[in-house]
Amino acid sequence: MYVYCAFDSEQANLQNQSVQNQKEFIYPLFELTA
Repeated sequence: MYVYCAFDSEQANLQNQSVQNQKEFIYPLFELTA
């Protein structure tokens, strides 16, 4: 959750995407880092 929040701010500023797209981008990263 903490990682998602951090990336959410970064992505929102860089690409200004919707929250749904944010999750689509974050979940794969969590799988790789987990």
